Amino acid sequence: MDREIQKMAREEAQCIAQIKQAARKGNEQEARVLTKNLIRIRQAKDKMTASKAQMGSCKTQIQTMGANMKMAQTMKNTTAIMGQMNEAVDVKKVQKTAMEMQKAQMEAETAQEMIGDAFDAMDGDGIEEEMDAEIAGVFSELALEDLSGIKAAPSTRIGGTAQAAPANRVTDDDVERLIAQMQAPPS
Repeated sequence: MDREIQKMAREEAQCIAQIKQAARKGNEQEARVLTKNLIRIRQAKDKMTASKAQMGSCKTQIQTMGANMKMAQTMKNTTAIMGQMNEAVDVKKVQKTAMEMQKAQMEAETAQEMIGDAFDAMDGDGIEEEMDAEIAGVFSELALEDLSGIKAAPSTRIGGTAQAAPANRVTDDDVERLIAQMQAPPS
């Protein structure tokens, strides 16, 4: 069909060239006959193009019908398979099993909570305070060990008399400063 349309397009171009040639010669009668022929060629070409479009539309419709038939067959097969599955599977039994699983899961969660509560009760309330006291004691011991290497402060004169600073006396400020140094990240 495409070949026929191309052939008509070539004939149309030839006819136009012949009309121009006849008009140059001044042959009006021949130009009229060729123009009438040109109009018929164009109409035939338009009809051929419309037929081609209709055939394409028919082809698309046939393909769509084929796809719909395949889909209908697939749906039929699916329905049959679903029916077989419904026959093979007892829905009430599946629901019962699901409910039993949910109940067992709830019981397991309850048991886990009870075990956790029991362990918490075994730890007792004073464990946190005991841990804090132990950590403070360790830091105090470390601070005293660090301060034991400090020498006594030099003696100074206050009011004309010499007083010596007490040897190996550790103040709270010294302990706090050492604890802060020990807790600070190393640089």
